[in-house]
Amino acid sequence: MTRIYCQEKNGMHEFYMTIDRNDYYLFSQKYRVGVDSFYKGGVQLDKGIRHGIGRTDCAIHRTMDKVKRHIRYIEQEYDLVILEKTKMRAAA
Repeated sequence: MTRIYCQEKNGMHEFYMTIDRNDYYLFSQKYRVGVDSFYKGGVQLDKGIRHGIGRTDCAIHRTMDKVKRHIRYIEQEYDLVILEKTKMRAAA
């Protein structure tokens, strides 16, 4: 199971992705309370990147976009298949 989580350090959020007990650093961004409450305990990948979950916090939506972009980079860098779109492309 793939999880996305953040840790707060010096007024910044550091985002990580855990896949099969391996942590991958994604990015850092300025601390936001809403983002902290959403990602701090960790969320499943699908929930962490899906906009239609009823949240109205713009900071969370911008963070979801960043998470997707950085996961695509991790997929290329480490030759992983994580996102559904990548899985469909690999199967074709």
